[in-house]
Amino acid sequence: MIQGYRMAGPPPHGEPPASPPTEPQWPVWAGFVALVAVFFVANIGYSLVAGLSGADADDTPAWLDLAAALILQASLIAGALIAASLVKPVHPWQFGLTSARFWPAVGWSVLGMVVFYLLAAAWVAIIGEPEQSTAEDIGADESNLALLGAGVMFVVIAPVAEELFFRGFFYGSLRSRLNPVFAAIVCGVVFGSIHALTGLEAVPILIALGIIFCLVREVTGSLYPCIALHALNNTFAYIGQADAAPAVAAVLGGGMIAACILVPRFAWRRPPSPA
Repeated sequence: MIQGYRMAGPPPHGEPPASPPTEPQWPVWAGFVALVAVFFVANIGYSLVAGLSGADADDTPAWLDLAAALILQASLIAGALIAASLVKPVHPWQFGLTSARFWPAVGWSVLGMVVFYLLAAAWVAIIGEPEQSTAEDIGADESNLALLGAGVMFVVIAPVAEELFFRGFFYGSLRSRLNPVFAAIVCGVVFGSIHALTGLEAVPILIALGIIFCLVREVTGSLYPCIALHALNNTFAYIGQADAAPAVAAVLGGGMIAACILVPRFAWRRPPSPA
């Protein structure tokens, strides 16, 4: 059973907080406002790039499709950081960028993904294999270079950007007022719904995935397990949707999981004591 508010984690340099936070990190509505701003800015940015490129709107080249995805992911990161900084000074631990106990984090992550894949299997048995156009939308089928670029976008960039925004900031703002389960459901519904344009049939299972990521974030107190799980799931999607070479996908996915294990062991650690 989830108890208490475990999201804050240690503040900068690893010093543990004296007690759980007693004030909201961010207003509960902050995530919604930031998400609207993100899509507005991303659409403006893409329109400018597409207009300057002179590309045909009905047959955009792969590089422009990848640029659109990159603009969106960059807007998610910027939106989370800017919106959070407007409320109070920003520190990595506020977004869950802090280490977690290794084996409990592994255990909760495995449990979360087992539950997700059981739900996904049940959903496929009911409606069949959901169709998603994510890989096609970013031009992964146009060349080998585009396929590799799609892999970097799928497996490396998207997990970092989307987890920082949705589980780091959006869920954090919801948790300032809501209990963990309700906050996870709201965040999961929003996360799944924004993928509707790539395939409506996949939305319910993506909602479930978003909820599970929120709960993993809650019980581990860290965002790194969520990034690793997101990268793992996207690795499988990259192989299935883009017909990518399993070896390339394994290198990208394995590298991301290794980074999620190693980075929190070295980043934002307590500085050495003065002599």
